[in-house]
Amino acid sequence: MRYFLIGIIICITSSCKWSNAELGKNYFYLDKDEAIDVGYPGGAIIYKSSEKYYFKNIIISGDVLKVNSDNDFIIVKQRPKSETDKTYYYIIEKKGDIVHGPLSSDSLSLMKKMFEVKLEL
Repeated sequence: MRYFLIGIIICITSSCKWSNAELGKNYFYLDKDEAIDVGYPGGAIIYKSSEKYYFKNIIISGDVLKVNSDNDFIIVKQRPKSETDKTYYYIIEKKGDIVHGPLSSDSLSLMKKMFEVKLEL
């Protein structure tokens, strides 16, 4: 039982916590494994919807690798399927539904400072 609880704690504090998570203000993250389970062929995505598993408004697709969110922002690390040697970053302002990106790592750092985003990937 002790090891089971430790496993749950590790899962909650790691990337498991964002598996098909609601990110707030009708934003959702669908991870790669969950996408396979529900029959979505596009891989890991960030989408906005009034309903879970309704993928009409996909905000970021093409293999989302990491996500973090607070009340105001979502930050995303993505590797497009067509460009496996590139990594892009995004900042989504929930208020106003504004997507900044694709960004380089350096641009992400600058924009985080500019918008006072405290999130880490």
